[in-house]
Amino acid sequence: YTKYLTDPTIKDAENSARNNSLGLWGVAFFFEGKYQRSAVLIGLAVWMQALVGLQLALVLGLVLVVELVQNWDHPRFKALQSFSIVFLGVSSVALIPLLSSQLQNVSPPPGYDGPSLFYIIGAFRNPHHYLFHSFPVRSLIAFGSLFFLGVIGLSWRKPEAVSSQAYSRCRLLVFIIATIGIGAYIGTESIPILFIAKLQLFKTTVLAKVLLLLAVVTWIYGQFPQPFQWINSTFLAATQRHLTLVGILWVLLAGSLLLQIQPIFQKARPLARMGSSELEFYSWVRGNTSPNDIFITPPSWSGFRSQAERPVFANFKAFPYRDDLIFQWYERLLLIAPLPPPVRALPSLQSELDEAYARQSLSALQTHLSLYDAAFIVRAEAAADIPDSMTLVYRNAYGAIYQLHSTTGRP
Repeated sequence: YTKYLTDPTIKDAENSARNNSLGLWGVAFFFEGKYQRSAVLIGLAVWMQALVGLQLALVLGLVLVVELVQNWDHPRFKALQSFSIVFLGVSSVALIPLLSSQLQNVSPPPGYDGPSLFYIIGAFRNPHHYLFHSFPVRSLIAFGSLFFLGVIGLSWRKPEAVSSQAYSRCRLLVFIIATIGIGAYIGTESIPILFIAKLQLFKTTVLAKVLLLLAVVTWIYGQFPQPFQWINSTFLAATQRHLTLVGILWVLLAGSLLLQIQPIFQKARPLARMGSSELEFYSWVRGNTSPNDIFITPPSWSGFRSQAERPVFANFKAFPYRDDLIFQWYERLLLIAPLPPPVRALPSLQSELDEAYARQSLSALQTHLSLYDAAFIVRAEAAADIPDSMTLVYRNAYGAIYQLHSTTGRP
Protein backbone atom coordinates (compact mmCIF):
# COMPACT_ATOMS: atom_id res chain seq x y z
CA TYR A 1 0.00 0.00 0.00
CA THR A 2 2.51 2.60 1.11
CA LYS A 3 6.16 2.82 2.02
CA TYR A 4 5.38 1.71 5.55
CA LEU A 5 2.48 -0.50 4.67
CA THR A 6 0.39 0.14 7.75
CA ASP A 7 1.38 3.76 8.18
CA PRO A 8 -1.86 5.59 7.33
CA THR A 9 -0.24 9.00 6.82
CA ILE A 10 2.87 8.30 4.74
CA LYS A 11 2.93 10.50 1.64
CA ASP A 12 4.75 8.42 -0.98
CA ALA A 13 3.55 5.18 -2.51
CA GLU A 14 6.03 2.64 -3.80
CA ASN A 15 5.68 -1.00 -4.79
CA SER A 16 1.91 -1.32 -4.57
CA ALA A 17 1.01 1.77 -6.60
CA ARG A 18 -0.35 -0.33 -9.48
CA ASN A 19 -2.49 -2.38 -7.11
CA ASN A 20 -3.84 0.74 -5.44
CA SER A 21 -4.74 2.16 -8.83
CA LEU A 22 -6.76 -0.94 -9.68
CA GLY A 23 -8.20 -1.06 -6.19
CA LEU A 24 -9.24 2.59 -6.14
CA TRP A 25 -10.83 2.20 -9.55
CA GLY A 26 -12.69 -0.83 -8.19
CA VAL A 27 -13.89 1.17 -5.18
CA ALA A 28 -15.17 3.90 -7.52
CA PHE A 29 -17.14 1.33 -9.53
CA PHE A 30 -18.50 -0.09 -6.28
CA PHE A 31 -19.87 3.31 -5.25
CA GLU A 32 -21.44 3.62 -8.71
CA GLY A 33 -23.21 0.28 -8.26
CA LYS A 34 -21.15 -1.47 -10.96
CA TYR A 35 -20.30 -4.46 -8.82
CA GLN A 36 -19.02 -6.84 -11.48
CA ARG A 37 -16.54 -4.28 -12.83
CA SER A 38 -15.48 -3.54 -9.28
CA ALA A 39 -14.91 -7.22 -8.57
CA VAL A 40 -12.85 -7.71 -11.74
CA LEU A 41 -10.44 -4.88 -10.89
CA ILE A 42 -10.08 -5.88 -7.25
CA GLY A 43 -9.59 -9.49 -8.31
CA LEU A 44 -6.80 -8.42 -10.67
CA ALA A 45 -5.17 -6.55 -7.79
CA VAL A 46 -4.84 -9.90 -6.01
CA TRP A 47 -2.60 -11.11 -8.82
CA MET A 48 0.03 -8.48 -8.01
CA GLN A 49 -0.41 -7.94 -4.26
CA ALA A 50 -2.81 -10.35 -2.65
CA LEU A 51 -3.51 -8.38 0.51
CA VAL A 52 -4.58 -5.28 -1.43
CA GLY A 53 -7.30 -7.16 -3.29
CA LEU A 54 -8.30 -9.40 -0.40
CA GLN A 55 -8.75 -6.56 2.06
CA LEU A 56 -10.71 -4.41 -0.37
CA ALA A 57 -12.93 -7.37 -1.23
CA LEU A 58 -13.42 -8.02 2.49
CA VAL A 59 -14.53 -4.51 3.46
CA LEU A 60 -16.66 -3.95 0.35
CA GLY A 61 -18.22 -7.39 0.69
CA LEU A 62 -19.07 -6.64 4.33
CA VAL A 63 -20.81 -3.44 3.18
CA LEU A 64 -23.04 -5.49 0.88
CA VAL A 65 -23.70 -8.04 3.65
CA VAL A 66 -24.70 -5.35 6.17
CA GLU A 67 -26.97 -3.64 3.62
CA LEU A 68 -28.60 -6.97 2.81
CA VAL A 69 -29.21 -7.73 6.48
CA GLN A 70 -30.67 -4.27 7.05
CA ASN A 71 -33.06 -4.52 4.10
CA TRP A 72 -33.37 -7.94 2.50
CA ASP A 73 -34.39 -7.76 -1.14
CA HIS A 74 -33.46 -9.39 -4.43
CA PRO A 75 -31.34 -6.54 -5.91
CA ARG A 76 -29.13 -6.41 -2.80
CA PHE A 77 -28.76 -10.19 -2.78
CA LYS A 78 -27.89 -10.18 -6.48
CA ALA A 79 -25.30 -7.45 -5.89
CA LEU A 80 -23.58 -9.49 -3.17
CA GLN A 81 -23.78 -12.65 -5.26
CA SER A 82 -22.34 -11.14 -8.43
CA PHE A 83 -19.58 -9.28 -6.56
CA SER A 84 -18.51 -12.42 -4.70
CA ILE A 85 -18.62 -14.81 -7.66
CA VAL A 86 -16.77 -12.50 -10.06
CA PHE A 87 -14.11 -11.62 -7.47
CA LEU A 88 -13.45 -15.25 -6.57
CA GLY A 89 -13.37 -16.23 -10.24
CA VAL A 90 -10.87 -13.54 -11.23
CA SER A 91 -8.67 -13.79 -8.15
CA SER A 92 -8.60 -17.60 -7.99
CA VAL A 93 -5.66 -17.74 -10.40
CA ALA A 94 -3.47 -16.23 -7.68
CA LEU A 95 -5.56 -16.97 -4.61
CA ILE A 96 -5.70 -20.77 -4.79
CA PRO A 97 -1.92 -21.39 -4.86
CA LEU A 98 -1.43 -18.68 -2.23
CA LEU A 99 -3.91 -20.23 0.20
CA SER A 100 -2.60 -23.73 -0.42
CA SER A 101 0.88 -22.62 0.64
CA GLN A 102 -0.21 -20.45 3.57
CA LEU A 103 -2.66 -22.86 5.19
CA GLN A 104 -0.16 -25.70 5.55
CA ASN A 105 0.83 -26.66 9.08
CA VAL A 106 4.61 -26.26 9.07
CA SER A 107 6.88 -27.31 11.93
CA PRO A 108 10.36 -25.89 12.55
CA PRO A 109 13.18 -27.84 10.88
CA PRO A 110 15.04 -30.47 12.94
CA GLY A 111 17.45 -28.92 15.38
CA TYR A 112 15.88 -25.47 15.18
CA ASP A 113 15.97 -23.66 18.53
CA GLY A 114 15.04 -20.17 17.42
CA PRO A 115 11.91 -18.06 17.98
CA SER A 116 8.41 -18.63 16.67
CA LEU A 117 7.06 -17.63 13.27
CA PHE A 118 4.98 -14.89 14.89
CA TYR A 119 8.12 -13.34 16.36
CA ILE A 120 10.11 -13.57 13.11
CA ILE A 121 7.34 -12.13 10.93
CA GLY A 122 5.79 -9.65 13.31
CA ALA A 123 8.29 -8.56 15.93
CA PHE A 124 11.61 -9.05 14.14
CA ARG A 125 11.26 -8.22 10.47
CA ASN A 126 8.36 -5.79 10.10
CA PRO A 127 6.74 -4.82 13.41
CA HIS A 128 5.56 -1.55 11.82
CA HIS A 129 3.48 -3.68 9.42
CA TYR A 130 1.88 -5.93 12.00
CA LEU A 131 1.96 -4.54 15.54
CA PHE A 132 0.06 -1.44 16.62
CA HIS A 133 2.51 -0.36 19.30
CA SER A 134 5.32 -0.30 16.73
CA PHE A 135 3.63 2.34 14.57
CA PRO A 136 5.36 5.74 14.69
CA VAL A 137 3.73 7.99 17.29
CA ARG A 138 3.74 10.88 14.83
CA SER A 139 1.74 8.80 12.35
CA LEU A 140 -0.76 7.71 14.99
CA ILE A 141 -1.35 11.32 15.99
CA ALA A 142 -1.71 12.42 12.37
CA PHE A 143 -4.16 9.63 11.56
CA GLY A 144 -6.07 10.21 14.79
CA SER A 145 -6.49 13.87 13.83
CA LEU A 146 -7.64 12.87 10.35
CA PHE A 147 -10.08 10.36 11.83
CA PHE A 148 -11.51 12.99 14.18
CA LEU A 149 -12.00 15.54 11.39
CA GLY A 150 -13.34 12.89 9.02
CA VAL A 151 -15.96 11.74 11.51
CA ILE A 152 -17.06 15.36 11.92
CA GLY A 153 -17.32 15.66 8.15
CA LEU A 154 -19.38 12.46 7.88
CA SER A 155 -21.63 13.57 10.76
CA TRP A 156 -22.37 16.91 9.10
CA ARG A 157 -25.35 17.53 6.88
CA LYS A 158 -24.96 15.65 3.62
CA PRO A 159 -24.04 17.90 0.67
CA GLU A 160 -26.68 18.01 -2.05
CA ALA A 161 -24.21 16.84 -4.70
CA VAL A 162 -23.52 13.57 -2.85
CA SER A 163 -26.00 10.69 -3.05
CA SER A 164 -27.48 9.35 0.17
CA GLN A 165 -26.26 5.82 -0.61
CA ALA A 166 -22.67 6.96 -1.19
CA TYR A 167 -22.67 8.95 2.05
CA SER A 168 -24.09 6.10 4.11
CA ARG A 169 -21.67 3.63 2.53
CA CYS A 170 -18.75 5.88 3.34
CA ARG A 171 -19.85 5.96 6.99
CA LEU A 172 -20.34 2.20 7.00
CA LEU A 173 -16.91 1.56 5.49
CA VAL A 174 -15.19 3.71 8.12
CA PHE A 175 -17.08 1.84 10.85
CA ILE A 176 -16.17 -1.56 9.36
CA ILE A 177 -12.49 -0.63 9.05
CA ALA A 178 -12.45 0.66 12.64
CA THR A 179 -13.98 -2.63 13.81
CA ILE A 180 -11.42 -4.62 11.80
CA GLY A 181 -8.67 -2.52 13.38
CA ILE A 182 -9.89 -3.39 16.86
CA GLY A 183 -9.93 -7.07 15.93
CA ALA A 184 -6.42 -6.79 14.48
CA TYR A 185 -5.17 -5.19 17.69
CA ILE A 186 -6.60 -8.00 19.81
CA GLY A 187 -5.24 -10.68 17.44
CA THR A 188 -1.69 -9.28 17.44
CA GLU A 189 -1.02 -7.32 20.63
CA SER A 190 -3.37 -8.98 23.16
CA ILE A 191 -3.64 -12.56 21.87
CA PRO A 192 -0.91 -13.13 19.26
CA ILE A 193 -2.38 -15.19 16.41
CA LEU A 194 -0.14 -15.87 13.42
CA PHE A 195 -2.99 -16.04 10.89
CA ILE A 196 -4.35 -12.66 12.04
CA ALA A 197 -0.87 -11.14 11.83
CA LYS A 198 -0.38 -12.44 8.27
CA LEU A 199 -3.55 -10.67 7.13
CA GLN A 200 -2.00 -7.30 8.07
CA LEU A 201 -5.48 -5.93 8.71
CA PHE A 202 -4.17 -2.51 9.72
CA LYS A 203 -3.57 -1.94 6.01
CA THR A 204 -7.28 -1.28 5.62
CA THR A 205 -6.60 2.12 7.19
CA VAL A 206 -5.28 3.19 3.77
CA LEU A 207 -8.81 3.04 2.35
CA ALA A 208 -10.09 4.74 5.49
CA LYS A 209 -7.59 7.53 4.92
CA VAL A 210 -8.95 8.13 1.41
CA LEU A 211 -12.55 8.15 2.61
CA LEU A 212 -11.83 10.41 5.58
CA LEU A 213 -9.93 12.88 3.40
CA LEU A 214 -12.87 12.98 1.00
CA ALA A 215 -15.22 13.59 3.92
CA VAL A 216 -13.07 16.44 5.27
CA VAL A 217 -12.70 18.09 1.85
CA THR A 218 -16.42 17.72 1.13
CA TRP A 219 -17.28 19.28 4.47
CA ILE A 220 -14.87 22.19 3.94
CA TYR A 221 -16.19 22.72 0.42
CA GLY A 222 -19.72 22.88 1.78
CA GLN A 223 -18.74 25.75 4.08
CA PHE A 224 -17.76 28.02 1.17
CA PRO A 225 -20.29 30.66 0.15
CA GLN A 226 -22.29 29.67 -2.89
CA PRO A 227 -20.43 32.03 -5.31
CA PHE A 228 -17.14 30.20 -4.62
CA GLN A 229 -18.59 26.79 -5.40
CA TRP A 230 -18.32 27.46 -9.14
CA ILE A 231 -14.95 25.72 -8.91
CA ASN A 232 -16.62 22.32 -9.01
CA SER A 233 -18.56 22.96 -12.21
CA THR A 234 -15.96 25.03 -14.06
CA PHE A 235 -12.77 23.09 -13.33
CA LEU A 236 -13.00 19.94 -11.26
CA ALA A 237 -15.74 18.38 -13.37
CA ALA A 238 -14.12 19.17 -16.73
CA THR A 239 -12.44 16.11 -18.22
CA GLN A 240 -10.54 18.17 -20.77
CA ARG A 241 -8.99 20.28 -18.02
CA HIS A 242 -8.04 17.13 -16.13
CA LEU A 243 -6.14 15.84 -19.15
CA THR A 244 -4.47 19.22 -19.63
CA LEU A 245 -3.32 19.23 -16.02
CA VAL A 246 -1.92 15.70 -16.33
CA GLY A 247 -0.09 16.74 -19.50
CA ILE A 248 1.48 19.72 -17.74
CA LEU A 249 2.64 17.47 -14.89
CA TRP A 250 4.25 15.03 -17.34
CA VAL A 251 6.09 17.89 -19.07
CA LEU A 252 7.39 19.15 -15.71
CA LEU A 253 8.51 15.64 -14.76
CA ALA A 254 10.30 15.07 -18.07
CA GLY A 255 12.00 18.48 -17.80
CA SER A 256 13.16 17.70 -14.26
CA LEU A 257 14.74 14.45 -15.42
CA LEU A 258 16.45 16.02 -18.43
CA LEU A 259 17.79 18.93 -16.38
CA GLN A 260 18.68 16.62 -13.46
CA ILE A 261 16.68 18.66 -10.96
CA GLN A 262 16.84 17.22 -7.43
CA PRO A 263 15.26 15.41 -5.71
CA ILE A 264 13.22 14.18 -8.68
CA PHE A 265 16.28 13.06 -10.65
CA GLN A 266 17.63 11.16 -7.65
CA LYS A 267 14.35 9.26 -7.38
CA ALA A 268 14.82 8.01 -10.96
CA ARG A 269 17.41 5.48 -9.83
CA PRO A 270 18.53 4.11 -13.24
CA LEU A 271 19.29 7.65 -14.45
CA ALA A 272 20.97 8.75 -11.22
CA ARG A 273 23.29 5.69 -11.30
CA MET A 274 24.66 6.40 -14.77
CA GLY A 275 28.46 6.62 -14.57
CA SER A 276 28.45 5.89 -10.83
CA SER A 277 30.67 3.47 -8.92
CA GLU A 278 27.54 1.49 -8.07
CA LEU A 279 26.81 0.88 -11.76
CA GLU A 280 30.43 -0.12 -12.41
CA PHE A 281 30.33 -2.50 -9.43
CA TYR A 282 27.30 -4.42 -10.66
CA SER A 283 28.52 -4.35 -14.25
CA TRP A 284 31.71 -6.12 -13.15
CA VAL A 285 29.71 -8.77 -11.29
CA ARG A 286 27.54 -9.52 -14.31
CA GLY A 287 30.52 -9.70 -16.66
CA ASN A 288 33.00 -11.66 -14.53
CA THR A 289 31.00 -14.21 -12.52
CA SER A 290 28.72 -17.13 -13.27
CA PRO A 291 24.93 -16.74 -12.97
CA ASN A 292 24.99 -19.60 -10.45
CA ASP A 293 27.60 -18.09 -8.15
CA ILE A 294 26.23 -17.41 -4.67
CA PHE A 295 27.14 -14.08 -3.07
CA ILE A 296 27.23 -13.20 0.61
CA THR A 297 26.27 -9.52 0.86
CA PRO A 298 25.45 -6.98 3.59
CA PRO A 299 21.89 -7.71 4.83
CA SER A 300 20.47 -4.37 3.66
CA TRP A 301 21.69 -4.61 0.05
CA SER A 302 18.22 -5.30 -1.29
CA GLY A 303 19.00 -4.45 -4.92
CA PHE A 304 21.90 -6.87 -5.37
CA ARG A 305 19.81 -9.69 -6.87
CA SER A 306 18.15 -7.50 -9.49
CA GLN A 307 21.17 -5.38 -10.39
CA ALA A 308 23.89 -8.05 -10.29
CA GLU A 309 21.54 -10.82 -11.53
CA ARG A 310 23.13 -13.21 -9.07
CA PRO A 311 21.76 -15.19 -6.08
CA VAL A 312 22.53 -14.07 -2.54
CA PHE A 313 22.87 -16.07 0.62
CA ALA A 314 20.48 -13.97 2.71
CA ASN A 315 18.90 -10.54 2.53
CA PHE A 316 16.72 -8.67 4.99
CA LYS A 317 14.17 -7.34 2.50
CA ALA A 318 13.93 -10.46 0.34
CA PHE A 319 11.57 -12.31 2.67
CA PRO A 320 10.27 -15.74 1.52
CA TYR A 321 6.71 -15.45 2.95
CA ARG A 322 6.52 -19.23 3.14
CA ASP A 323 6.52 -20.74 6.59
CA ASP A 324 9.00 -23.54 5.90
CA LEU A 325 11.50 -21.06 4.41
CA ILE A 326 11.07 -18.32 7.01
CA PHE A 327 12.95 -20.36 9.63
CA GLN A 328 15.83 -20.81 7.19
CA TRP A 329 15.81 -17.10 6.29
CA TYR A 330 16.09 -16.14 9.96
CA GLU A 331 18.92 -18.59 10.66
CA ARG A 332 20.89 -17.50 7.59
CA LEU A 333 20.49 -13.81 8.36
CA LEU A 334 21.78 -14.13 11.91
CA LEU A 335 24.55 -16.41 10.73
CA ILE A 336 26.16 -13.65 8.66
CA ALA A 337 25.07 -10.84 11.00
CA PRO A 338 24.99 -12.21 14.55
CA LEU A 339 23.27 -10.00 17.10
CA PRO A 340 20.96 -10.56 20.09
CA PRO A 341 17.35 -10.77 18.82
CA PRO A 342 15.46 -7.64 19.95
CA VAL A 343 12.19 -7.95 21.83
CA ARG A 344 10.67 -5.82 19.07
CA ALA A 345 12.78 -4.51 16.21
CA LEU A 346 13.25 -0.79 15.66
CA PRO A 347 13.62 0.91 12.26
CA SER A 348 17.38 0.84 12.84
CA LEU A 349 17.49 -2.97 12.67
CA GLN A 350 18.84 -3.08 9.11
CA SER A 351 21.74 -0.78 9.94
CA GLU A 352 22.42 -2.83 13.08
CA LEU A 353 22.53 -6.00 10.98
CA ASP A 354 24.92 -4.32 8.55
CA GLU A 355 27.18 -3.33 11.44
CA ALA A 356 27.13 -6.88 12.80
CA TYR A 357 27.98 -8.17 9.32
CA ALA A 358 30.88 -5.71 9.02
CA ARG A 359 32.26 -6.90 12.36
CA GLN A 360 32.47 -10.44 11.06
CA SER A 361 35.94 -11.27 9.76
CA LEU A 362 36.26 -12.88 6.34
CA SER A 363 37.60 -16.00 8.04
CA ALA A 364 34.56 -16.21 10.30
CA LEU A 365 32.19 -15.85 7.35
CA GLN A 366 34.03 -18.56 5.46
CA THR A 367 33.92 -20.91 8.44
CA HIS A 368 30.18 -20.42 8.93
CA LEU A 369 29.29 -20.69 5.26
CA SER A 370 31.57 -23.42 3.93
CA LEU A 371 28.63 -25.85 3.85
CA TYR A 372 26.54 -23.53 1.68
CA ASP A 373 28.97 -23.41 -1.24
CA ALA A 374 29.12 -19.62 -1.46
CA ALA A 375 31.56 -18.30 -4.04
CA PHE A 376 31.96 -14.60 -3.21
CA ILE A 377 31.79 -12.32 -0.19
CA VAL A 378 30.87 -8.65 -0.66
CA ARG A 379 31.83 -5.92 1.80
CA ALA A 380 30.90 -2.25 1.72
CA GLU A 381 34.46 -1.49 2.84
CA ALA A 382 37.63 -3.48 2.17
CA ALA A 383 38.68 -5.84 4.95
CA ALA A 384 41.98 -5.32 6.75
CA ASP A 385 42.94 -9.01 6.84
CA ILE A 386 42.39 -11.33 3.90
CA PRO A 387 42.84 -15.06 4.60
CA ASP A 388 44.93 -17.16 2.23
CA SER A 389 41.79 -18.96 1.06
CA MET A 390 40.42 -15.75 -0.51
CA THR A 391 41.41 -13.21 -3.10
CA LEU A 392 40.29 -9.62 -3.50
CA VAL A 393 39.02 -9.73 -7.08
CA TYR A 394 37.36 -6.31 -7.37
CA ARG A 395 37.18 -3.08 -5.42
CA ASN A 396 35.87 0.43 -6.00
CA ALA A 397 34.20 3.18 -3.96
CA TYR A 398 30.95 1.20 -3.77
CA GLY A 399 32.33 -2.05 -2.34
CA ALA A 400 34.84 -4.91 -2.39
CA ILE A 401 34.42 -8.47 -3.65
CA TYR A 402 36.36 -11.47 -2.34
CA GLN A 403 36.41 -14.87 -4.02
CA LEU A 404 36.64 -18.06 -2.03
CA HIS A 405 39.12 -20.54 -3.52
CA SER A 406 37.73 -23.67 -1.94
CA THR A 407 34.16 -23.45 -3.22
CA THR A 408 32.50 -23.96 -6.54
CA GLY A 409 29.76 -21.45 -5.87
CA ARG A 410 27.08 -23.74 -7.20
CA PRO A 411 23.67 -23.99 -5.40
